[in-house]
Amino acid sequence: MKVWGYVLVAASFVATAFIAHAIIRAVKPDSPDLALVVAAIVATQVGVLLWQRQDAKAPLLRVQLGLGALLSGTAVLFTLAMQAVAG
Repeated sequence: MKVWGYVLVAASFVATAFIAHAIIRAVKPDSPDLALVVAAIVATQVGVLLWQRQDAKAPLLRVQLGLGALLSGTAVLFTLAMQAVAG
């Protein structure tokens, strides 16, 4: 998968996490971590769609490892940022 594909996956994770966090906070304020699960599912689906459209001949294991590393790092950074903002 191309570099901009990974950038789009990370952006979709962050956008989905923000939206899901806002909705979950309004509905059930004691479960903000659910936003990370929702964001991970959506970003994974975006990554799979981009992989199939861009370069389906690329080795699947390489794409899976890349997406896994990207999403775990993005989740950690998002969580740290949200904790810093929340206090």
